[in-house]
Amino acid sequence: MNDYKHFIRIDSNNIVIDGYSDWQEDKRGTGEIQLSGEFSRHFQFQLMTSKGQFMYKLVNGAMTPRSQTELDAEWAARPPAIKTEIEIVKEENAQQNTQIIDLWESLLIAGVL
Repeated sequence: MNDYKHFIRIDSNNIVIDGYSDWQEDKRGTGEIQLSGEFSRHFQFQLMTSKGQFMYKLVNGAMTPRSQTELDAEWAARPPAIKTEIEIVKEENAQQNTQIIDLWESLLIAGVL
């Protein structure tokens, strides 16, 4: 019953970005790499970490786990997260509160209040 073929797709850095079993005809395309070995019906490799990073790379034709050092470097190099509307509003409110406090302090120092 282990007569299924498994295929992977890689990106330009040889990072494994997708995988499937040959019965999944809707996933077939060009550029897939067939893995050698006997496999069950379902492609059961977990390809991503809990952070959404791809866990494997293709090295000398074999699907190889990426090192923690490589994953950490990739994570550190990612662009900063886009701020949510709530975060933006909170920052604007904090700036306005600071401006109001500065104004009140100026008025107190000047003896206006």
